[in-house]
Amino acid sequence: VEARMPQKLSRLDYTVLETPFAAGCAPFDTEAFLNAWWWDYAYEEIRDDRSLAFRQYWYKGESYRYTLLVRAEMPGEYTILPAHLWGMYAPYQAHSNGFKLRILGN
Repeated sequence: VEARMPQKLSRLDYTVLETPFAAGCAPFDTEAFLNAWWWDYAYEEIRDDRSLAFRQYWYKGESYRYTLLVRAEMPGEYTILPAHLWGMYAPYQAHSNGFKLRILGN
């Protein structure tokens, strides 16, 4: 996921980036997962079905890349929900597009 600050805003404080995991997938290795982030976050949470990263400040023109490492555990076709970026204390929201993922068995 690559998040970019909208040009019409000069600054946005206290944001959350929520990235759902596909069904049939789980974080590959929590330590490797956290070390692979390109997101300059203040706090993070990894849950069974999603990850959340909290950032304190964004300035006009900034963009951040967020890398997600997951392991496929169950074969099947899954719909991945959109990533969601929102302001904790401001009326701002942005969503990515969802997509389908096919995990093939042996």
